[in-house]
Amino acid sequence: MAMLVENTIILSHRLIKGGYRLLTLKSRKIAPMVQPGQFVHLRVPSMTDAVLRRPFSVFRAQAGRLAILYKTVGKGTQAMESLRTGDEVNLVGPLGKGFPIVRKNNLPVLVAGGYGMAALYLVAQRARVKGIVFVGGKCADDILCTDATKTCAGAPWSFSPAGHTAC
Repeated sequence: MAMLVENTIILSHRLIKGGYRLLTLKSRKIAPMVQPGQFVHLRVPSMTDAVLRRPFSVFRAQAGRLAILYKTVGKGTQAMESLRTGDEVNLVGPLGKGFPIVRKNNLPVLVAGGYGMAALYLVAQRARVKGIVFVGGKCADDILCTDATKTCAGAPWSFSPAGHTAC
């Protein structure tokens, strides 16, 4: 699969909870090619002195849209907080081999914590069968994507949250 470079436009950028943000981009080239478990490299426009791009798992990819779920943890993600709807962001992707396709007769078991769940959402969404998700976190704010994932594959997934104490 080919790696592409694309200038995307921010469709929305919002705080989800506990410092986690959802960045949704208009992506006509990369989004349709993304497989579950793949990622993109994002150039943070305001960080002109940064040589390296920031890698992010693709949370959602559909019909010309690509979404990234991230938490502010360093200089790059802190600079991303200032991104606004309509801003242009350059991406390289899709990158990585991705996860194998869930076979119809297999029971998918997904295990993640915090924004690690972002990489598994597409697995759940594109699976042909429902499965089990173990999602953990340091506190309740780290338990993400449960509502979005519960209805994947046409049937509810079973959830086992761990670490859901107050932050």
